[in-house]
Amino acid sequence: MCTKTTLVLDPMPSLFWQLVDEAGYREYFTSDNLLFSEDIEIIILRTKSTITESHYKRFPNLKCVIRAGSGYDNIDVSKAKEYGIQVQNTPQANVNSAYEHTISMISALIKNHKAHNSNVLNNKWREGIESNLEFSDLKALIVGFGRVGSRVGNLLKVLGAQVKFVDPYIDAESVQKQYSIEAISYQDGLSWANLVTFHCPLYSQTQHYFNKASLSLISKVYLINVARGGIVETDALTKGLDDGKIIAAGIDVMESEPWQCEGWENSDKVIITPHAGAMTEKAKDRLSQETFNVWSKFNFEKKAISLIKVW
Repeated sequence: MCTKTTLVLDPMPSLFWQLVDEAGYREYFTSDNLLFSEDIEIIILRTKSTITESHYKRFPNLKCVIRAGSGYDNIDVSKAKEYGIQVQNTPQANVNSAYEHTISMISALIKNHKAHNSNVLNNKWREGIESNLEFSDLKALIVGFGRVGSRVGNLLKVLGAQVKFVDPYIDAESVQKQYSIEAISYQDGLSWANLVTFHCPLYSQTQHYFNKASLSLISKVYLINVARGGIVETDALTKGLDDGKIIAAGIDVMESEPWQCEGWENSDKVIITPHAGAMTEKAKDRLSQETFNVWSKFNFEKKAISLIKVW
């Protein structure tokens, strides 16, 4: 029988609590931050909260932190290892929704949906409208060829685009064999591509991975970020759009959220969504089920500490 107390820091979907109740485990969960600290052995969080060393000190019996979602950027992983605390997440839950969100943004940008919509609503019809691109016009650089990036790259290739990828943790030969997609260095990829889409995790190595220095490497590109806000430097994005080196951008994540728009309100070159890549009902259901499964395995199967790769 489970004897651990789990602190849930962020609101979870109703299905998660339904699974907890059906299993008869509700008594082992609390959302009370003021609960006696020695009682807490597991913490569950999503994107709103941040876990730092102060939590590891405050909860001396903490054994596991579960991120309901992908990534670990709001968890101090290195300190967790020092304290012998497991860190786990739910990497599959948002894959399909994030992949679809990316493709929808790419399509909207290369087909000029926002400019067309603005023209029609302002009674300008086709006035000043530029020609659209087709997918076969794209030279797409996939930065991060994991669960989401591989799907994006494969579909773009099927639709006729040229596709290359950057990922130091993916075997290039295997990708070439499975997808017929070649690896390329990040710098060479930026110089080659006219579409750059980010699907890598946010670590110190990828913080501001696309920055002002990156602008000197690109010709003209469409830029997509449905991964993590800190990967793309906001100042570099702004400068690239102002200079015309970034043709248009589809952004679902910002460095600081909720982000306050400054200067792009009337731009037809920017589509911004409010970190909505996982906002589907099916994604919420998968997140609930996967979080419950991770919690159950930790409690009843004593899984070993998972290895967390660094970009």
